[in-house]
Amino acid sequence: FCCLFCCCFFNLLFCFVFLCFLLFCFCLLLVLCLLCFLLFLVFAAAILATPRGATSGCCSLQRRMCESPSEARGLDNEVALNLMVARVACLLGKRSVGDKALQCAEDAFVCGGGGGGGEGAGSQEDLFARLRRQELAREAGFLRQALDVGDAEPIDLAGGLGRLFAFTSRRGEALVAVAQKGPRRRRRPDVVAAVLAAAQRGFGLDECVRRGFTDEDAARAHYSHCFSKDARLKWSSVFRRQGEEEEEDDEGAAKQLPTKVEICSGSGDWVVAQAEADAGAANWVCAELRADRVHDILSKMLLKRIRNLCILAGDAAQIVSDHLAADSVTHICVNFPEPPQTTRNAECEEAESQLHLLTPAFFRSVHAVLVSKGLLTVWSDNLGYMRSLARTIGELREEGPTLFRCCAREEHTVEERICGVAVYRGVPGPDCGHATHATSYFDRFFEHGQLTERYFIVASKRAEK
Repeated sequence: FCCLFCCCFFNLLFCFVFLCFLLFCFCLLLVLCLLCFLLFLVFAAAILATPRGATSGCCSLQRRMCESPSEARGLDNEVALNLMVARVACLLGKRSVGDKALQCAEDAFVCGGGGGGGEGAGSQEDLFARLRRQELAREAGFLRQALDVGDAEPIDLAGGLGRLFAFTSRRGEALVAVAQKGPRRRRRPDVVAAVLAAAQRGFGLDECVRRGFTDEDAARAHYSHCFSKDARLKWSSVFRRQGEEEEEDDEGAAKQLPTKVEICSGSGDWVVAQAEADAGAANWVCAELRADRVHDILSKMLLKRIRNLCILAGDAAQIVSDHLAADSVTHICVNFPEPPQTTRNAECEEAESQLHLLTPAFFRSVHAVLVSKGLLTVWSDNLGYMRSLARTIGELREEGPTLFRCCAREEHTVEERICGVAVYRGVPGPDCGHATHATSYFDRFFEHGQLTERYFIVASKRAEK
């Protein structure tokens, strides 16, 4: 009996100890789970308390950027890449994708310190880096505004591409052809085929066709209708929306708004602002050589739903001489033109560049496409170059009288008068063809380098007797 009692007692004791051990393990596991849950709550609260656009690694990343400029450049590239994705998503109506990409860009931008650098004038590389970050911030703000607009008015991708005409640029061959054979003759079918192929190859027309926004035959018919038989653009067809009837005045003639042109538009900030200010009062046309800048202009035009703007991609000299009709433009504006290349301390008249745009031949082409008393305005920060252009414009003649007449602007100071053409100091106003004051990339670039003086020339096509 005693042996049996001892066995039962020890068995019960062992079971009790084992159960206590199990209970202890369970409590320990429960405590660990609670600790993990509390840590998770603290971490989540810290994430939610972080301001919009900030990330947890900002301080360490910003410290690394200060120590290594390559970190800053890499982050700027990340911002630019995400902004490109956001822009494409906005154009395609993918708002959630665009918002996510834009958020990534804003996160990386905040990590990089925003504007980057202080007010002190660092090296030239630092100046370019600060300007680039300012432009990236400007682009992010523009896309955020476009996303906030939402789907109030759908983006007309096919209509926007219908106002984009990309021409092949073979300026050297063209100059040789003019010298040997005289004026070039272009056929409408050839130009239409080239413009259509360029839109498909480089500007997304093929994707619009694939997505069902338009079809190739409709695009070809539209481009063909926009050109005359001698391959010159017809503004009434370019700016008429699909299915819209042509308006007529009281005498039965087709109504047409004035057409204004900007040469070398850059990324398009200035011309987009002008078209927006002139909506319903005038149509605007911009010419730009570089394809990446043409893409910038196209996206801004589409995201702002601007319908009175046409984009001409290619060499402006070839476009004006070959594809603009005579007496069809009321204003031509050239902002911050690129001076010709010269040797050190040489004048602009001694230019070495054979691809200089603002030559006497170009101004003769401008004279041909302007209406009677149409305006030509050139705006720049380079006084020496403006003197050279004033001399070039003032010496243009056609059997006696000059082709252009200087326009008096008494409210502006005359910096210098050359060959009867005044070089004014300041910013052109509405009477010079500038519908509103707006800054372009080049204007901001020169201001960033503390070059704030501006000069302009305004001349009108001399009225024919």
